[in-house]
Formats: sequence, structure tokens, C-alpha cells
Amino acid sequence: MGLLASMHGRLVYVDAAPFIYFMEKNPAYERPLDAFFLSMSRGEIQVITSAMTLAEVLVKPYRQKLWSLAQKYELIFEGTPELTLMPVDSEVGRLVAELRASYALLTPDAIHMATAVVHGAEFFLTNDSDFQKADPTDQRLPKLVFVDDLLPKIPK
Repeated sequence: MGLLASMHGRLVYVDAAPFIYFMEKNPAYERPLDAFFLSMSRGEIQVITSAMTLAEVLVKPYRQKLWSLAQKYELIFEGTPELTLMPVDSEVGRLVAELRASYALLTPDAIHMATAVVHGAEFFLTNDSDFQKADPTDQRLPKLVFVDDLLPKIPK
């Protein structure tokens, strides 16, 4: 069973980078992310993310006045039933502090991870190597999956 198939029927937290790669058609990641988001749209994978993600993905469109791109982001975050935008509440806030103290994560990264933990995500899709600071034996944390892990493996 492939990595993407192992996510079927599971709750997956998606960090900002995969959304940016997908929406802006990054050629290095277009095929695996098209497959991931197609699985999401078919209801095979349930996806959550934090309100922090929306803040992160909108920076470039706002800075460069790319209003149509900003609208596309807002549409995917507000109009996709298989994607739930989770708030940053006090439970998430307390865990953010703990994760920052334990693993020296930056605040935005700690918000992402805390949101995933609080809401029971089993996988955490990212391409940010800073998440490797977290202890892989910490049973509370979801399995880290890097977008690079979704790329086809070329035999040597």
C-alpha cells in the first residue's frame, strides 16, 4: 500500500506549503498533490488545517495584489466540505506553548502541530523540515509526511 493510500479514511492535517504548491501549480509537486487533493475531494481523505494556514497562504496574493489567487484560496478554505478550517482556541494555545518549550518550534509551526494534535489528526502533511525537531516518539503527535515523500521513487 502506498503512502497516499494509507491516508484513506484517516484525518490528515495539511500545513500551508502543500496548499501553496497545489494552488500555485508548483511543477515539482503538481502530480502528487493533484492526487492528494483529488482523494480529498472524493471524500477518501478528511483534511483539517488551522486558521493560521489561511493567514499564511494569503500573504503573497495580498502583497502582490493577486486578488484572483486570494479568492481561489478563500474558496478552497471556505467552500470545500472535505476541508475543515480549525480555530486557534485556548486548548490549542496551551499546547502551542508546550510544543514551543519542548521542541523549540516557531509559533506558527507550533500552532499547526497543536491544532493537528487537539483535533486528532493521524497524519501531518508538510514540507517544512523544522517539524523534525519534534520527538518522533511523542505518541501524541501525528505521523509526519513530507510532500517529497509523495513523489514517485526512482529505482537506482
